[in-house]
Amino acid sequence: MFLVLCVTLCVHLCGCTEKTEIIVPPESQTVMVGSDVTLHCNATTDELERRKLKTSWLLNREQIEFGSRMNVAQYDRDKSLKITQAQVDNTGNYTCNASNELDWDAVTVRLVVQGTGSRHLRHCSHLVISDFSCCRPVCGPGRAVSQVFDQSIGLYVQMIIF
Repeated sequence: MFLVLCVTLCVHLCGCTEKTEIIVPPESQTVMVGSDVTLHCNATTDELERRKLKTSWLLNREQIEFGSRMNVAQYDRDKSLKITQAQVDNTGNYTCNASNELDWDAVTVRLVVQGTGSRHLRHCSHLVISDFSCCRPVCGPGRAVSQVFDQSIGLYVQMIIF
């Protein structure tokens, strides 16, 4: 009710006619560990409110902590989330929020990063092994092996630790 009233007042008082809208939404993706990922989010709003348009990103409903591997690149109205060398822990639901003082729009997509999550680990998928057994024929002698259940993909992942 309040939002309808605000939009109605905006149209009558200042001539606003265009609502805030994400016109180029991000897309769900499945990538391998180490891949670079870009989630696009291009939003628009009424010309009079364009200076007040803000775009933000959430991961699993939490504000994203940006750092060396995750940042936002801005090109005009496109605020793309860029993830460099994606890791398994980057898997989740990403939400792009676009808002001004009058209204908002949001789109949520899923990013799945598949793999072991570390450059120092390798799959040993040809054998059924338990924690810290040796992976003789496929992976070579004397290397420690760990079998871990990855809840994000619902599979056991077998890894060699070098």
